[in-house]
Amino acid sequence: MTIIDDVGEGVTVRSVTRALDSSGYGDMTETTADGTVTAVIELLQADDEVVKSGILNMGDAVGYFDPDDVDAIKEGNRVQHNSIWYIIKAINVEAIGGTAMHIEAYMSKIVT
Repeated sequence: MTIIDDVGEGVTVRSVTRALDSSGYGDMTETTADGTVTAVIELLQADDEVVKSGILNMGDAVGYFDPDDVDAIKEGNRVQHNSIWYIIKAINVEAIGGTAMHIEAYMSKIVT
């Protein structure tokens, strides 16, 4: 059990797999699978460093996930929080003494 489990909330994670069709030609096909994990989601404000530096925008988010969710939290996968979908742009595994403490995911809001 981690602090993420104690203070987080359930969010939907959509795992995305892309592949060429069976002939190996043509368009890429996308397969998705949804699951629920516990996370702490912080919406980014104008004064956040990643916004000031231009890496992400105001309204994007940083998510903190349990290290046990490493298979679901990958670049290109999507996270839904408060009915808004985000795409994971980058991840960072925070560790202390070689033990993973949490996964930090930088996420861009998907505009539909």
